[in-house]
Amino acid sequence: MTRPFQRRELLALGALTAVAMLTWLWSRQGIEDDVPAAVAGAAAPGYYLHGATILGTDEEGQALITVQAARAEELPAENRLLLSDVAVRFQPDTQVPWVLTATQGQAFLEETYLDFSGEVELTRSEQPESGPMTIRTSSLRLEPATFDVRTEDPVSLYLGTRRLDAVGLSANLKEERLALESGIHGEFGP
Repeated sequence: MTRPFQRRELLALGALTAVAMLTWLWSRQGIEDDVPAAVAGAAAPGYYLHGATILGTDEEGQALITVQAARAEELPAENRLLLSDVAVRFQPDTQVPWVLTATQGQAFLEETYLDFSGEVELTRSEQPESGPMTIRTSSLRLEPATFDVRTEDPVSLYLGTRRLDAVGLSANLKEERLALESGIHGEFGP
C-alpha cells in the first residue's frame, strides 16, 4: 500500500518544480530575444550550381552567349549571380570570334551587362593573318546585346609576338573595333 504525500514532500516537490521552470525560462530568455532579429536579418537562401552552363539571350530570345562557370551562386538579397572560373563564348550566329575567360564574374538581375574580374582574358578564336590576338586585364564589363567590352584598368594586348600596354580599353567585338584609352606603350620584335 502506498502512503499519501506528506505536506513537507509536496512543498519540496513544488519548490523544485518552480526552480526548474525558472531556470529553463531564464536560459531561454536570451535565445527568444535573438531569434526574431536573426530571422528578420537573414537573407533568403539562393541556389548554387556546380558546372553551370547559362545561355544568354537578347530581348527577342535569340541566343547570344553561352556562359560556363565552375560555380554559380545566386545572392537574392543583392539581386546578383556570382560566377567562378568563367568562360563566355558567343553563339555562331553572332559571328563574334572571341572567347572570354575570367577568374570571377557577376551578373546583376536588373542589368544587361556582366562584370568580370581576376585574371580576365579575351582571345580571338579565329586567328587573323597577324597571328593570335589576346587581351589581358584585371576587370572587364561585357554588354552582350551590343558586343561591347570596357575596362578602366591596365590592359595588355598581344598580337602574335607584339605587345601593347595601356590603361583602359573599349571595344566592339562584332565590328572588330578597339580603342586603347591612355598610357599606351608597345613592344614590337623582329
